[in-house]
Amino acid sequence: MSQGMAFRSQPTAGRRLPALAAAKSLGLAAFGSSSILQGRLATADLAPGLEEAFPGFETPAQRALQFARSAPGGTCALVGASSPEHAREDFALCRVPPATEDAVMGLFR
Repeated sequence: MSQGMAFRSQPTAGRRLPALAAAKSLGLAAFGSSSILQGRLATADLAPGLEEAFPGFETPAQRALQFARSAPGGTCALVGASSPEHAREDFALCRVPPATEDAVMGLFR
């Protein structure tokens, strides 16, 4: 869910910040859950621009996880796996660094 990065919903130090930015500014750890929306993002069409922003991944699930784990201000993106194949697909991201803040936030421009 992109609202945590883009929607300025949290009054923090006299200004409104997105939830993840507010958490970061307050020294809090933010964990993302439902990183692939209970598997729906593993097979569904992803948001426009996501494939171009995160090239080199084999599956929509990997792109969705890359987005979730690269969220500025996020600490961790939680994900489950229902089979060894899904776990291998998820863990393949360990071989690449998270995306840059510019790559993620560029999706909102």
